[in-house]
Amino acid sequence: MQKVLIIGGLGFIGWHIIKVLQAQNYAVSVLARSDKKTQTHENVEIIIRDIQTESDEDVIALLAQ
Repeated sequence: MQKVLIIGGLGFIGWHIIKVLQAQNYAVSVLARSDKKTQTHENVEIIIRDIQTESDEDVIALLAQ
């Protein structure tokens, strides 16, 4: 199973992208700045981080996971 990271995927469009990717057997992770818009997503890892305030090295390490 391939992994996909969606940056800013908790909104309306992101919700639909997650559903399409899951239907194609992708493991989906979502990177979001806050959990205010967290909807119910089955089998989705939600990572709460603000990459605008992270160092380049931290962002690269996050994307490499």
